[in-house]
Amino acid sequence: MDNEITITDEGDIEQALNDTLAENKEVQANGEDEFGSVLLIGHAGVGKTARVK
Repeated sequence: MDNEITITDEGDIEQALNDTLAENKEVQANGEDEFGSVLLIGHAGVGKTARVK
């Protein structure tokens, strides 16, 4: 997954959250990292960039 996600509409936010949840479940299933990735949407509005750390 890329480190940056460009948010252009609410559909992108929903997709980004779904992708991150799927990635977290996969990472946890593999036992590589109990915390997985955290998607920081916060107050990012339309056209802003959210970072995945």
